[in-house]
Amino acid sequence: MKSNNKRILTLVAILAIIALVPAALWFHFSLPRNFSVVEQGILYRCGEGRTFQIENTMRKHHIKTILCLRKVRNLESEKQLAGRQDVNFIYQPIDTGKPIPEKYYLDFLKMTQDPNQTPLLVHCAMGRHRTGFFCALYRMVIDNWPLDKALKEMESFGFDLNSHTVLVTTLKKINPEDLRKKLRKTL
Repeated sequence: MKSNNKRILTLVAILAIIALVPAALWFHFSLPRNFSVVEQGILYRCGEGRTFQIENTMRKHHIKTILCLRKVRNLESEKQLAGRQDVNFIYQPIDTGKPIPEKYYLDFLKMTQDPNQTPLLVHCAMGRHRTGFFCALYRMVIDNWPLDKALKEMESFGFDLNSHTVLVTTLKKINPEDLRKKLRKTL
């Protein structure tokens, strides 16, 4: 009877280890929702993640700066995590119902061109609207994409063109060449 109990306990232990390995791997490698590489070594995007997911992203992609565009929620834990990892943390909450000041665009674009600030991780709550706007801005100004291509990429990450008209209208009004000139003057 005792040898049967030992076998059962051994089997249970083996099954527990087998079950824990995928969970441990997921915990170690999991990234925030809507994570994507915009430009390798320069710009990454995502939605709000759990602390360990943000930490995984910082470690895997050697993030130097986090630009947080969401309204406050768990802000202190993310700031502390960035501080422990010697990562610059910039908090710039964006209201998607109001036009975004041009100064915000230029500051963001300057960050993407500064080797001391990149790789840069930009994120909001879901990684769709605010993040999508800034990534589209990057695509249009830095990568020289046309507006329609940038809008398609935004939609591929869940951006709703019909409900976030202020952001779409703002993008349509942007003159990428003018922003490139302004950016060159500040670099």
